[in-house]
Parts: sequence; C-alpha cells; structure tokens
Amino acid sequence: MAIHIVTEPEYAAGTWYDKILQGVQEQAKQKRIDCLIQNGDFYSENIDLILLAGNDPAWIQETLKKLSDRHNAHIILVSKIPYQVSVSNISADFIQSMRDILSYLENDCQRHEIAFYGANPHSTTDLLKREGFPWRERIYFNDCDLRSCFQNFYQDIHQYDAVICANDYAAVSLLQNLKKHDPQQLGRLFIVSFANTHISSEYTPSITSVVLNYYEYGRTAVNIYLMLLKNPQISAANISINSRIIPRATTREIPFTHTPVCPEISDRRNNGFFDDPEIRELGLLEHLLSIQDDTDAQIIRSLLEGCSYEQIAQMLFMSVNGIKYRINRLLKISGIKSRKHLVEIYNRYFEKTESS
Repeated sequence: MAIHIVTEPEYAAGTWYDKILQGVQEQAKQKRIDCLIQNGDFYSENIDLILLAGNDPAWIQETLKKLSDRHNAHIILVSKIPYQVSVSNISADFIQSMRDILSYLENDCQRHEIAFYGANPHSTTDLLKREGFPWRERIYFNDCDLRSCFQNFYQDIHQYDAVICANDYAAVSLLQNLKKHDPQQLGRLFIVSFANTHISSEYTPSITSVVLNYYEYGRTAVNIYLMLLKNPQISAANISINSRIIPRATTREIPFTHTPVCPEISDRRNNGFFDDPEIRELGLLEHLLSIQDDTDAQIIRSLLEGCSYEQIAQMLFMSVNGIKYRINRLLKISGIKSRKHLVEIYNRYFEKTESS
C-alpha cells in the first residue's frame, strides 16, 4: 500500500503545496503508508492511491487521462476549486467562505453595506467567491488594473462600511490608496481579504484574512483513500474543506462567532414536470408498486380479474375485512382515489395476461 503524489509543476512552487504535502505525509505516517513523490512513469498496485495536485484545467485533464489509462489505483484530485471529474476531488469551498465573511461582518461587526473589491473577472476562484456574494452591483473588478479598480470604488466609497477583498494584494493596494487619498476612511471601513499571506499579518494595519486549511487537504486525502478502500461500492467522493477567518486590526480584532448560514434553496419541485396529468398518474402507479408486498399484488391481480372481496378472501385464506383493509391502506398511502381508479390505472398501463 502506497501513496504516489503527482503534482503540477507550477502548483508545487506555491507555499500551499508544502502544507498539503505535510498533511499527506503526517497522516500517511500515522497509518503506516509509504509516500512517494513521482515525476515520471511509475508502477502502482490496485490498492494504492495516486494523489493528483494541481489547478490548471488542461494539465489536470491530460494527466488524469494518462493516469487512468495506465493505473488501476485510486485517484484523488486536490485542487483549489472543484472540478467535474470522474475521480474523488478535495477542494476549497469559496462560496461558503464568502458567506462566512458576510456573516462575520454583519453579525459580529455590525457592518451591512459591503462591497467586493478587486475581483478578477477571468479567475475561476473569484467567480466562486462572487457566487457567494449576493449583490452584483457592489462588485469592483480588477482586470489587471488596480488603479482603475480603486477609482471606480472611491466614487462610491461613502455607500459602504465594509469591504471584502478578493486577495491580500488587493487589500494592501486598497489600504495604500486610502492612506494616500483619504486616511479618515481607514478607521471607518472594515476590511477582510482572502489568502492570509505573510503580508496580511505584517502590514500596518494588519489585515483580517481568510485562511484556507491546506494541511487539512492532505490529511483528508489520506482519510478518503482509506474510506474508499473499505467501501468499494463508493466510486468517488467530493469533499469541500472549510476555511477559517483570522480577525486582525482592519476589523478591530472582533472575534468571529460562527453563525450557520442557510442559503435559499430553489424549489425544484415547481419545474412543471408533475403538472402533466399523465406524469402524475404514472407517479401514483410507481408509488403503489413500491409499497405493495406479495399479498397486496395477489389482491390487485384478483381485482383486475373481476373477483369480489369474498372470492379474494377465500382464495387467500383471509377475512373480507382483511382484504378491504389492505386495499384501503394501499389507496391511502399511494394517493390513488378509489378502487375503481386503481383498476383503471392498471388496465391503462399493463397488458392483461391469460390466467392459467
């Protein structure tokens, strides 16, 4: 049993990769599993894990195909964002992270007029953050031009009492501009950013930041691998790792009290599917078939053949009241209106068979 780690070259250059690797190696050591970093072709057993770490979609697709063609081992993809792949995927939950920041600002900091600053329109990561941010008109984009981003935001600055920055670099740029052009805003605006770089803690004022728990990515990958080994009926698992808010000076170090956020769930029942009478009737029939036992099925077959309650009771060695009870129970649970309706539905969809 071994874990083979295959990493996108650019991904391996990031500080987060070291934390992922640390999480994998420490958890694997506890479970007495060997860890092997692979840079070329390698051999794997069916019970091994291939941990694929990367972010570039083209690299992921190409490497995943190559590995799937050559290996029968379990494959788990570790990435910043979730991908629609046929293997297990561990990623950050940026949508929930944004909701947590909003909850922190609104409930803990009492800030309600919030802007999203420095979002890259071409970044998939920032797209996910935007999905968790409910106000389209409050987003200020950075399309390789933070100066223009600040100018656009500064025109509306008095509308806001808090700003969420897409990353720490955007946050530092915003603070630098405020120091230069309007220092009074520094004490009024609360600022939170994503990334938790070293800059965010060393800058003055220190920046409240969201940290992605990359160490937990690694530990979770090993745990998911062991779970898949024990449960072969599970083909894959998609796991989102929670982030953590570190309060600092830009939010007056107000602690984060986690308040569960329940996003609105669209009512998918109202898609018109069951408005069709034929679909509704088939649904009733399916429900009836799913709840009946062998005795119920015999009773229904006898009804379709025109037998009376007395005749059915005699054939099945039951009382008439017992037959009536079973039929009424089926009608009530399935939602079919009457015995006559039940017979009509069966005759409409099932061919009659010759009785022996």
